[in-house]
Formats: sequence, structure tokens, C-alpha cells
Amino acid sequence: RELMRHSLLLAIGLLVSDAADTSRVLHWVIRVTSLEDTVSFATDVMGMKVLRHEENDEPCPLTCNGLYDTPWSKTMVGYGPEDTNYALELTYNYGITSYARGEGLKRFVFSIEGAAVVLERARARGLIVEGGVITGPDSYEYEVTEKEATGSDEPFRAVVLKAANPKALGGWYADVLGMHAVPFQSGSVAVAFPSSSLQVAFVIEPTADSMPPKIEQWEGRNAI
Repeated sequence: RELMRHSLLLAIGLLVSDAADTSRVLHWVIRVTSLEDTVSFATDVMGMKVLRHEENDEPCPLTCNGLYDTPWSKTMVGYGPEDTNYALELTYNYGITSYARGEGLKRFVFSIEGAAVVLERARARGLIVEGGVITGPDSYEYEVTEKEATGSDEPFRAVVLKAANPKALGGWYADVLGMHAVPFQSGSVAVAFPSSSLQVAFVIEPTADSMPPKIEQWEGRNAI
């Protein structure tokens, strides 16, 4: 995993430039069955801040809350203002008590000063921690690595996805959205907008059987 971490940082470094393009990825939406538990994890374990909270009496016409005909709320959490930094959107659907886990979203990757402290806080809560990866509420995985001296000021570093053909999906991000793609290790591809060192990458890994991953409402969505 240490080799993978350095390969990831190298790939992200190749994606970043001083280009004038200000396009960026904004946030990832996840589904939560206990808003209180997930907010507590995000703030008390991961060190994020609550950026804003909204209550909605009607389902989102754009399916922001997934395919659920329920009142819902969204809570934005992150390390800095949404105008400049990446964030997680915590979607809570009233009355929904569980979500089937899918296979398309693997984990979120962070580079944090004092990573060992973060991992210890997770262990103290009884959460599973293996190889620097925390399994948080609703089975979302958070990989925590130590921030390097010349690292980005954005603790979010990447969202790891699964696909049957990472090269083809990376090509779609490049051709349709204008992101840059570079080969990663073991057939993976990293894609990002090359606008600044605050950029967050998508790392697309191949599925073990080269079959499309099962996608559920649990995967949420990304905002660009």
C-alpha cells in the first residue's frame, strides 16, 4: 500500500499544472442512515467542519437524494470553503434505514498531517482500521496517509472507483469533461482537472473479473 500511495501522489502530480482552466471537481454525495453518526465521524475523527445544512420537504427533482420519494436533508462537510475546496455531501433520507453497498465506489483518499492520530481516533471508536483504511459509517472507506512536506493544502486527494475498463472510462472523462488522464499502476487510470494543487483526482481501478461493477444508490454521485 505504501508503493501505491507514492504512485498515486506521482500520478496526481503529473495531472496538476499551472493552467488557467479553473474547472474542478466539487464534492461527492454519499447516503447516510444516521446523520448524527456520520457528522460526528467526519468532524471528530477526520477533522472536517460542517459547512452548511439544508432540509428538504420534497424529493429532489434531479434525484439529488437518490431514487427515494422522501423528505431529505443534505449536510456539506469538508476542510475549507466549498468555493475552493472539495467536500462530501451527506444525504439523509428520512425513513430509509439501510443502503445496499455497491461495487463502483471503493474509497476516499486523504493526505493529513498527523495521520496516525486520525487512525487512532477511529480505533478508539471501535471502527475497523486496516492498512491505513478506516471503514466508517455505512461502510464507506477512508484511506488516511501522512501529508508530505510539499503536499497539497487540500486533505482530500482522490476518490477511488472501480470499472471494467478504466482506460475507456478515463478517456470519457478526458474527451467529454476535459480532464487529464494518466496511466496508474496495475491497469488503473488517474484523471483530474489540471488547474491547481488543490485538485482532487479520480483513480479508476479495474474490477477483478473485468465485469462492470454493481452500482447501487449507496454509490451516490459526484458533482463537477
